[in-house]
Amino acid sequence: MNNFIQTMILITLSSVPLMVSYLLKRRHKKSMQQLETEDEYYHQSLFINMKNFSCKQHLIDRKECGDYCSYTHLETLLKFISSAKISICLCMYTFTLKQINMELIRAHKNGIKIRIITDRVMAQTDISKFNISKLKEIGIPCKVQQSYQSMMHHKFCVIDKEDRDSAKMFFW
Repeated sequence: MNNFIQTMILITLSSVPLMVSYLLKRRHKKSMQQLETEDEYYHQSLFINMKNFSCKQHLIDRKECGDYCSYTHLETLLKFISSAKISICLCMYTFTLKQINMELIRAHKNGIKIRIITDRVMAQTDISKFNISKLKEIGIPCKVQQSYQSMMHHKFCVIDKEDRDSAKMFFW
């Protein structure tokens, strides 16, 4: 009888970790599948490389050529910004795209709190200066780093950081 009990204990101690591991892996796989099928993401990254940089004309023509197209990236970013319900914190190297400016103005008019940080040198280019002045005119704060000796080359956006359920982050 003693051998039987020892065998049962050994089988139990061996099989329980295997079962727990199996159940945890299954649960993790199900969670990952659910995340992949959702339309909204907590975070998203776009990668800019020579392949989509060559699609620069598509921004002008407003046509897409695939997942890595500059126009596709712009449409994704505009959709992301337009999803804001409370706030938009945006850090951009340069403000040259009119579409982003228009979306930020629309969001501001809808009562969304907007904060912007940009590069000091790039803020002095004609197109950036024009776009930033339009934002400042309607009350959107735009800050630049304090020193000309450093470069602020970041490109990211945080949406609705105050609301844990709808908070999102976007990198490009």
